[in-house]
Amino acid sequence: RKLSDVKKIIVHTTDWNVQPLELAKYDIGPNHISSTGCPTVTYHYYIDQAGTVSKLADETTVTWHAGGYNSNTVAICLAYKTDPDYENGKSKQPDLSKIPSKLMMSSLQELLVSLCKKLGVSPTNILGHRELLGTGFIFLKGHKALRKTCPGMNVDLDLLRSNVAVELQMEL
Repeated sequence: RKLSDVKKIIVHTTDWNVQPLELAKYDIGPNHISSTGCPTVTYHYYIDQAGTVSKLADETTVTWHAGGYNSNTVAICLAYKTDPDYENGKSKQPDLSKIPSKLMMSSLQELLVSLCKKLGVSPTNILGHRELLGTGFIFLKGHKALRKTCPGMNVDLDLLRSNVAVELQMEL
């Protein structure tokens, strides 16, 4: 695909604390997406808790990260352990050791600003996997039901989009 085909950026998380190469090996081998493995890594970018950004695939590569959304999106993976009790509503307070680091979030915002400029994507088209109809949520008996909490409920996607928009405006 061409860069101009990319219309959205999807933010994900993985509970694994692995190096990008280990994640790539998992992706191309038999895994939760396909019993035969994926044709390439599932994410374009990977950000660890230290804020290190690793590019895993070119933005022109279609990766398998969000079902029917794959053909026109770029995927970013945040590597941190989430808090399942908080994510599933069993706890009202998150375990503060299981939230994305400030360095991770700063790197994510910087990467998003860069990608929005490079790809011509509006900050309104930065989405969390949980915000995607069908793969992140479904409507069940007239109510929105989450299938995923990815990239974690401690990631304030509205604030992230707003911060990216402000930073882009400041550059104009």
